[in-house]
Amino acid sequence: MVSSNLQAYNWDSAINKRVRLEFEAKQKGRMSNQVSRWKEKWKEKGDEAKPRWIDPDVWPSLVSFWRDPKSKLKSINSRNARYHDPDGLGIYKYRSGQTSYKARARKRCEMTGESTPDFLLLLDETHRKPDGSFIDRKSEEIYKEVSSKIQEEESLLCLGDTTESTGSGGLSVQAKNKIYAHVAPKKKCRIYGASSLQQEASSAYAGPVLPQDDPVVLSQKLAVAEALIANQAEKITNFDAYFDYLAEKDPEFAALFRSRSSTITEPVSSNQRPEVPNATNAGIGLVAVELEVVVIDPNSGSSPSDAF
Repeated sequence: MVSSNLQAYNWDSAINKRVRLEFEAKQKGRMSNQVSRWKEKWKEKGDEAKPRWIDPDVWPSLVSFWRDPKSKLKSINSRNARYHDPDGLGIYKYRSGQTSYKARARKRCEMTGESTPDFLLLLDETHRKPDGSFIDRKSEEIYKEVSSKIQEEESLLCLGDTTESTGSGGLSVQAKNKIYAHVAPKKKCRIYGASSLQQEASSAYAGPVLPQDDPVVLSQKLAVAEALIANQAEKITNFDAYFDYLAEKDPEFAALFRSRSSTITEPVSSNQRPEVPNATNAGIGLVAVELEVVVIDPNSGSSPSDAF
């Protein structure tokens, strides 16, 4: 049709590609549901609704098709399916338009370099309006639940690379798709939001979602625990140095400290704790060793055992 328009309109040949793209984009909008509009006008006006430019041999074929009982039944069933609201969360719709899911998936894979599309991103593209809201509550609930589970799993894997993570510590597309396939509702083995990508969605569903007892997750938790233990052991070693110093200066303090340590599991006495001598006058500073370790100034002449 562009070639025929060249006879009536003129533009620089350098922008031919742009003209074609804009023309096709406008035609997609205008031609969408065109046959349905012809059918509605035909119901009202009969053959008078026939467009002037349509082939005379095509119009009778359309009318014959519209009158066919099988065609009418199919039309009714299709309409009921379009307006069906099974769970009260809104009619299932999508905004992919003339672009198929496979085409969207292929384009996104070319952009990201991944071998499989991210189902959550496709859901966002095809079920969210330009104003940011979702076309139905079902899509919004799925998006929020999948996003929440992905964030939860990524928080467990953020310490390093694993078979389920990317170099940045996030989940891989395959792992995200596993979560999506387990969260999204299914009907007749078809996963919601996957449309023509059912084969890819089924492959993702076959793999298990990362469980809490997954060896990868447990190994990460073990590494964190070992790091904390090593850090605490280093601090305890420093406390031992304080104790050795105090034990050398005051054997009575060392004996009393060991005695208190051996009875640490016994109930705390209800007797009031003896008062600690005035630290300012005695030149004593407090150091936290099991909540109360006293460091003594060797020139003060005071004994740490006085603090007990």
